[in-house]
Amino acid sequence: MRGWLEELVKHLDAELAAVARELEGDLDRALSGRQGLEPRGVIHADLFMDNVKWLGDRVGAFFDFEMACREDYGLDVAITLNAWCFDGGRYLPELCGAFIRGYLDVRPLSDVERANLFGHALYGAVRFTASRIRDYHLSPLPADKLVRKDYRTYLNRARALNAMGPAGFAALLGL
Repeated sequence: MRGWLEELVKHLDAELAAVARELEGDLDRALSGRQGLEPRGVIHADLFMDNVKWLGDRVGAFFDFEMACREDYGLDVAITLNAWCFDGGRYLPELCGAFIRGYLDVRPLSDVERANLFGHALYGAVRFTASRIRDYHLSPLPADKLVRKDYRTYLNRARALNAMGPAGFAALLGL
C-alpha cells in the first residue's frame, strides 16, 4: 500500500496527489499506534455487504475470498465495521455498538486487540481509499465494464476516525 501511495503522490491530478499525501500520514498513524502482538488467523479482509448472501434474516454464505489472508483478527473486525456501520458521512453509533456486542458474544477481544482497533480501522480506510482510486477512479475501463466505487466514501471514514481519535473510537464502540 505504501507503494500505491508513493505513486499517487506523483500523480498529475493535484487533488489525488493531496489525498495520497494525507493517506500517507494516516497510514503512519495507523501503524505507529500498534500495541503488541494480537491473535491471528485466516480472515476475510473484504467483508462488505455485497460479499454476503442472505437467506431471510440469516447469513447464508460469505464469498469473494480473494483478499483472504492470515492476519490479525482485529483487522477483520475493523474492516467489517468500516463497511457496515458508516453511512451519510458518519459512523452510526447504534450500529457500531450492536456490531461489537454481537462480535463479543461469539469471541472476546483481548486488551491489545481493543487497543489496536482504531489503527486497524484507519488502516482499512486508507487501504480502501487507495485501492478505489487505483482500481476504479483511475481505471481506463468504460462505464459498462466497471461499476465505479467512489474513493471519497473511504476517505470520509479516515477523516472521521482522525477527528474522533482512538479514545473517541473506543467510546463509539462502547469499549
